[in-house]
Amino acid sequence: MEDGVHVLAGERRSTVPTDGQRYPTENTLIMTSIPNSPIDELAEKIFGESISNFARGNSVAKKQATRDVHPTIAALQFPEEYAVLVLGTRMDAELETIIKNGLHKQGNAKRLLSRLFSNFATKIGVAYACGFITKQMYDALELVRKIRNLYAHSEDPFAVRASEEYKQHSASLLNLNKDLTEKSAVELHSHSLQADSDSAAKVEDFKLVGILVTICDRLGSAAFFSVNGLEMPQISVIPAFFALTDTPEMVNVAGHRGFFPNTSGWPQNGG
Repeated sequence: MEDGVHVLAGERRSTVPTDGQRYPTENTLIMTSIPNSPIDELAEKIFGESISNFARGNSVAKKQATRDVHPTIAALQFPEEYAVLVLGTRMDAELETIIKNGLHKQGNAKRLLSRLFSNFATKIGVAYACGFITKQMYDALELVRKIRNLYAHSEDPFAVRASEEYKQHSASLLNLNKDLTEKSAVELHSHSLQADSDSAAKVEDFKLVGILVTICDRLGSAAFFSVNGLEMPQISVIPAFFALTDTPEMVNVAGHRGFFPNTSGWPQNGG
């Protein structure tokens, strides 16, 4: 199996690679190699009606809709340390898609842009530098990367959660937008009750993994709507945003329309 599939398939051991190592392929993340996987079964239990309504009998649409809810299912099925690893890898893959679609104009994208895909940190930096993610999304992804690396380099998740680094990074992530953190936790808690009505988990327990699911959803939407430069070079990637206060705006600059960071809350005249 590819790295990371063990975790997605439900085995309780960390095989998701860390920065600088090989990451799962797109097929691994979609889980096409694992028919009737626990994640797909739980997706059907919680989101079955919504998936069916969206797909309307189309197998490709059903596959895409099921893939879209994988982050939520992973967050519900695994302890935090595994959810962080799995969802971090999903974010990594979505960033690669966004960058590839935003920059690729000619030639073989995978070969020519391979150095931009070397690790999670590089993808985050490139995506931000190119305007494919907003500042808050950049900050959020950097914090996710740091938390993921803490778990990836330790065999004791309890020691990680007791560390000052973890407390600092997780608090910073949850405080980026408290309303979004709370909303994400409430929504994931609701899904957990659908999966297990006897669950004793509280909304508070879902704050970190809830915001990770939201980040995955935001990046997934941006990746889905990103347009390959070979097909429509005049269209730019719509930047992935973190919260509504961070949404990009369409503006005209020197006769050219494009997406730019929302500057409405920025200080004027450098003040």
